[in-house]
Amino acid sequence: MGKNCFILFILPLFLSAQEVWVPLLGKIQETNPGNFQLKQSMSAASLMLPFKDDFSNADRHTVPDASRWLPCAVAVNHGMAKAPPTLGMATMDGLNRWGLPYQPEGSNWNASDAADTLCSRCINLKMLNAQQLQLSDSIALSFYVLPGGWGDMPEVQDSLILDFYNPQTRSWNNRIWFMKGPALPSVNDTVFKRCFVPITQSDFLQDSFQFRFRNKATVMGAFDNWHLDYIYLDRYRSAHADTVYNDIAFTKMPSPWFNSARSLPFAHCNAALLQPRQSVYIANLNGQPINMQYQRSIQSQAMPSSSYSGGFTNLQPYLINGCSTFTPHSNPPNTFTVPFSGYADSVCYFISHRLNRGTAFSDFFPHNDSLSEFISLSNVFAMDDGSAECGYLNKSSNGKMAYQIELQKTDSLRGLQIYWDPVASLKLKALSYRFNIKVWSESGGKPGSLLYDNGASYPRYADSLYKPFTNYIFKNPIKLNKGLYFIGIEQFVAEGIPIGFDRNTDFSSRLWVDAGSGWKPSGLYGSLMMRPVVGSDFALGFNKPQSNKLAIFPNPAQTEFNIVPQSDLLFYQIWNMQGVCMYQGRPDRLKVNVAQWQEGIYTFVFYKTSGSESQILIVVHN
Repeated sequence: MGKNCFILFILPLFLSAQEVWVPLLGKIQETNPGNFQLKQSMSAASLMLPFKDDFSNADRHTVPDASRWLPCAVAVNHGMAKAPPTLGMATMDGLNRWGLPYQPEGSNWNASDAADTLCSRCINLKMLNAQQLQLSDSIALSFYVLPGGWGDMPEVQDSLILDFYNPQTRSWNNRIWFMKGPALPSVNDTVFKRCFVPITQSDFLQDSFQFRFRNKATVMGAFDNWHLDYIYLDRYRSAHADTVYNDIAFTKMPSPWFNSARSLPFAHCNAALLQPRQSVYIANLNGQPINMQYQRSIQSQAMPSSSYSGGFTNLQPYLINGCSTFTPHSNPPNTFTVPFSGYADSVCYFISHRLNRGTAFSDFFPHNDSLSEFISLSNVFAMDDGSAECGYLNKSSNGKMAYQIELQKTDSLRGLQIYWDPVASLKLKALSYRFNIKVWSESGGKPGSLLYDNGASYPRYADSLYKPFTNYIFKNPIKLNKGLYFIGIEQFVAEGIPIGFDRNTDFSSRLWVDAGSGWKPSGLYGSLMMRPVVGSDFALGFNKPQSNKLAIFPNPAQTEFNIVPQSDLLFYQIWNMQGVCMYQGRPDRLKVNVAQWQEGIYTFVFYKTSGSESQILIVVHN
């Protein structure tokens, strides 16, 4: 990967005036190390055909399914490519399983070295249904691949490689298939390409067969991205005829519910800020129409559950018509309800989207027929979805970036949360990378008079691997009346300071940038990961364990969750939405199995010597 670079930054992914997209040097929040311990005690018995995975659990997990794949550094996500076959993909780059560079102190930006490996568990290619498999059974592996996507495009010396394991010789047959980076790396194609690899050697038709993908990349950051999807190994395959699947699926996450942010402070929500409709993306990967239904349900601890059905329709094939254009499915009305009174600080929502068939046909990938959203309305203006696809730079000395927010009533501005590139931040020279947090009034729709300057601040990564945002708390909260304001930073370094950037949620119209020639709306599609915080307390979030607060994790929980020990904990209770106590535990019981619980929101109450505290628990099954 030949990149002309200096100290931290490579050539940009995209340049718009002085705004630049760049690859991140780390993505710590994307690969939770604790997930690598899941299911390690499972049986070593080989898997049977068919083997298939489309990574459609990307709305819930960030690592490959341990029942199919060996522990690895590959990140599962739903945002690194524009148009995957179905929701979710596996992304290979130059980061290890901790989301850090394989060679953080490396200096050869022209090198292309071994990086990630995605390796299947053992598969039985000797027998199936008490019959011995033969080469005449036409066993083949197919998959979809995309270089670059919303990340960094590989170059011609970078590659993605497929290997097969030979159980007889106990060795790997390397380079069964491979793909090099494009000769013109500036070409950023969005179309996944289907690859078909038949098994033509009888040596592979044994128990304990495996296959693996490897990539070669610049191993000093999230460089040279390859995205994999829709992996399928089975018999009776054909390269030409076997190209469609009896599968209806969500292809990406639905659009935001609000018109001014992805998530708003609870105190500043009102009905006027809700989008009238939500965009939902549904595809039929078959060659024929499929009769199907779309349904949605919304749960919260504050309101009764609500449901919506879009009815049945004959969904046309994706290859002909693209995603569904049937309005009750593709643009369902917004039934999201905010309790505008009676709850003082926050509300959490669990939203489930499901597809149902009108016939008894078996769906090829049942898991991609559902997806979940989690929305927490607390005290943060969040334009991004929490996942950084790349970094953002304002390449100008004294460059300014500010988000427009609208306060619906008088409130206190308490601080700012910023997602710094976690590795670049560690390398920054503190005195030379100073920035100031500032607040401006509104004038003519853009930032006007300076209202507040918090003084010198410096990039620093958050104090936990599980908290990607750094909290900057004002010494004295700023009281602001109802109205429009702009909150952001002014930097004092010409090459810019890398901040995480979400390329899937576009609130660029609310991000204003001054690169030396006055304030202008951002020219980059997406959302800068910078979150203004208001209210009576500073938001720390509830999704991951915190060292200074009660905590349960993982949250959402799939089969079980853990409780961080509390020195003064007396006992705890878990209540469902119907007011039924589902579980009561003691301080010595810090793991709870929820595999048989219904999906949805639960209230977790800690009873301590100092009083009681509550937290929301979300249960979602795979």
